[in-house]
Amino acid sequence: KNTYGVIVYQEQVMRIAVDLCGYTMGQADILRKIMGKKKPEEMARQKKIFVEGAVRTSNMPRSEAVDLFDKIEKFAGNAFNKSHSAAYALISYQTSYLKAHHPVEFMAALLSSEMNNTDKLVPHIAKVREMNIELLPPDVNRSERTFSVHEGKILFGLGAVKGLGDAAIEAIAEARAERLFQSLYDFCARMDLRKLNKRLVEALIKCGAMDGFGATRASLCAAVDLAVNRAQARQKERQSGQRSLLEMMSKGDGGASLDTEPPMPDLLEWAERARLAYEREALGFYITGHPLERHRGIVSRMANCSTGRIAEAGRRREVILAVLVAAMRERPLKNGTGRMAVLT
Repeated sequence: KNTYGVIVYQEQVMRIAVDLCGYTMGQADILRKIMGKKKPEEMARQKKIFVEGAVRTSNMPRSEAVDLFDKIEKFAGNAFNKSHSAAYALISYQTSYLKAHHPVEFMAALLSSEMNNTDKLVPHIAKVREMNIELLPPDVNRSERTFSVHEGKILFGLGAVKGLGDAAIEAIAEARAERLFQSLYDFCARMDLRKLNKRLVEALIKCGAMDGFGATRASLCAAVDLAVNRAQARQKERQSGQRSLLEMMSKGDGGASLDTEPPMPDLLEWAERARLAYEREALGFYITGHPLERHRGIVSRMANCSTGRIAEAGRRREVILAVLVAAMRERPLKNGTGRMAVLT
C-alpha cells in the first residue's frame, strides 16, 4: 500500500461505519485504528458492533452486514485501488525493461538512490557482483558525487566516502576541471584544506580514490603528513601575499608549478586483510574483495544460511552461518546460571 491508497481506504471505512452503521466519527476512528492493527479479538468485538449497527440503522439483512464487514477486513489485509495497481504495474514494467536492457546504468542509479543507507546498499552491491558487473573504487579524477558508469563498469561516487560532504566534493570537481590531479602532493596543494582535512585525505586513499597516482595505498598514507603540511604552508604564504622566489621562477606551460615534489615513500601494498579493513572503515563496506572470499568453497559446504536470509528461516530453527565477527560483548544471563555473548 502506498500512503495515498491507505488514506483513501481509511476514509472509506469511516464513512461506511458512520452512514451505514450509526457510528459517531470518534467510534469510526477507533474502528479505523483497529483495522490497521489487525488484532483478532478486537476485530471480533468490532464485527459484532458493526453488524448490529448496520441492521439497526440501515435495516440491512444480517448476512449482508456480515459479508460487508468480511470484505472490509479482507481489504485491510492487503489491497490496492485499481488506479494505484495500474501505476505500480507501469513502473514495474519500465524498471524491468531498464534492468534487462541497460543493467549497468540501472544498477548505478539504484546504488545512488540508496547511497546514504549502508544496510540497503550492501545487498545491492552483492547483486551487482552477482550480475558480473565490475565495481570500481572511487577516483578523485573521475568520480561524481553519485555512482556513475565508465566503460561498462560502475564507478563509486565520492558521496559514499564517510565524512566527505558536498562542499569538499564540489571543491574536488572544480579543481580537477582545470586539469586532472597528478599526485598526492598536487592534490593537496590545489585543494582548500579547510574543506578537506588530513583525515578525509586518508579516507580517500584508504578506499582507493587515489590509486590512479601510481603509488601503493601504503606509500600514499605514509606521505599524507608531508603532503598536507607542505600544502598548508604554501596556502598560508599565498594568503599573506608572499611568494617564494622558486615559485615565481618555476611556472611552466598552462600555469602548472614545476616545483619539485618530495619523493614518494616506496612501500609494499598493505596485506589483503588490512586493505579490505581500511576500505570498510572509509566506506562502510568492501569493494575490491571480501575477507571470506578465499573461504567460499568451505562456506558453501558448511553454511546453510546467510545473514541476509536468516529472517526467512523461521523461529527456533538451527542455522549455520559463516561470518566475520566485528565485535563481541558478554553479559550474564538473568537467571544467573551462565553468560551469553552478543556478536556483531
